[in-house]
Amino acid sequence: MDKTTADLNIDMIGRIDTERMTADTQNYVYVVGHNKLSTDLPKINEGANSKYTKLVLDYKFDDPNDPNRIYYRSDHYNFARKGVPVFFFMMVC
Repeated sequence: MDKTTADLNIDMIGRIDTERMTADTQNYVYVVGHNKLSTDLPKINEGANSKYTKLVLDYKFDDPNDPNRIYYRSDHYNFARKGVPVFFFMMVC
């Protein structure tokens, strides 16, 4: 853990959210936790996305009031609770 600078969790990539059955269906990813423990990760994420992938970054599940509480319910949280900044990219079906 001493040498861990960030955790990248990419569970559920490749699924399609039935609520997003629109023209951008293949061009989005949900982002969770990127700004909870680091002010650098959002800049890195958005900069890399803008330069390389140009995906729609959807922060719907990153809302602290989201009833699904995704931030607290996946593998990355074990790192976050120890102070390690996390990226959680996911798609939902």
